[in-house]
Amino acid sequence: MKLYQVFNGLMGMGPVFVIVIAKDEEEAEDLARNKFKEEFQERALEPERHWRNLEVVTLSEDTSKSFVSEVEEG
Repeated sequence: MKLYQVFNGLMGMGPVFVIVIAKDEEEAEDLARNKFKEEFQERALEPERHWRNLEVVTLSEDTSKSFVSEVEEG
């Protein structure tokens, strides 16, 4: 399993993203899309834009090892 950060391309107080543990990028994107749909489908004016253009970033190739991300401000 790998650790991913999936961004939806929108900004709130910073970038809007979820953290996902999945077997590959495709599964990470599917899981993230479902979570964004769950969160924004009923409360957003244009809900599809919250999950249409996702960017998947691999944070760690092996979740059985220790990991720390880069420092980010956003």
